[in-house]
Amino acid sequence: MPTTTDNVLNWFKSSEIDYFSAFIKLWLSFNAWYRQHYNEDYIRKDRDHINIIKGVYKNDTQNLNDYDRSSRNPIHRKFNNLMTHQDIESKEFRKYIEKFLYLCKTKNTKGFFDGYNEEEKNLGEFFISSNETARSIKTKLNKGIYFSFEEDQTVYTEVTLVIENDLDKLYSYIMEIIYQERNALIHGDMAYNPANHEIVKYCYLILYYLMEELVIS
Repeated sequence: MPTTTDNVLNWFKSSEIDYFSAFIKLWLSFNAWYRQHYNEDYIRKDRDHINIIKGVYKNDTQNLNDYDRSSRNPIHRKFNNLMTHQDIESKEFRKYIEKFLYLCKTKNTKGFFDGYNEEEKNLGEFFISSNETARSIKTKLNKGIYFSFEEDQTVYTEVTLVIENDLDKLYSYIMEIIYQERNALIHGDMAYNPANHEIVKYCYLILYYLMEELVIS
């Protein structure tokens, strides 16, 4: 018979969520959704679908240079809403984005961030200089040059995360990183370790929030 300590520990460990498995299952739902939603016969590859969702798809013969920052793209629309609204869901989502920014601040990801050219990027380019004064930061927040993770965009403290205010670009980069993490996991290129599990956890949480109402509504 197990000791009380062993029993507590074993049950506790069994309750931990395996985000590797959860993320794969969520991606299968996402994959099925975008292939159904964007079902034109000239959109064939996953790369094309991801580019469309990111808003960087170009097909001159179809005149779709802005293909999908339109109202047809509910993923992009949901991201913008969650980043700018003040309801409970939006506040929770921004906490996940904030954590993801820190996790990927210096972690390079090789991908096609513009949709066509492979390069290594990280989310560090969204962070503002640590040498900038509080007064300058507040001024740029008021002018909309910077984006704050505080509810009130005029508030700034030393612990406030402030980034460059380009939410379209941030959205595009995050979707690319999530896609590349999916590729690394599916193809067996991702090491099984706590650091990768933490990143996959937030890939899962962000994508789940973006997809939830598409599936449930």
